[in-house]
Amino acid sequence: MSLRQVLIDECKKMLVTEPEACLGGWGLIDCDPVTGDPTQQDMDIILLLTQRAYYVARLGPQVHPLALFKTSHLRLFLAKLLET
Repeated sequence: MSLRQVLIDECKKMLVTEPEACLGGWGLIDCDPVTGDPTQQDMDIILLLTQRAYYVARLGPQVHPLALFKTSHLRLFLAKLLET
């Protein structure tokens, strides 16, 4: 199993609780030229999607998935998106 998959699985265990099920998990790279490093190869963000919410966990310097995390209700996010 790859390090990426291990980190995604750990985030699922820590953030997604029963009865909610994780629909998908992705490792992301912040390659923005202003806020990130465009040459970066290693992921620094984990994105998890459930039926009710999405979770964003930023990996810390010690590769601990909960250096910072944010959750948002998916329904509210989609409603705001459709307003624009």
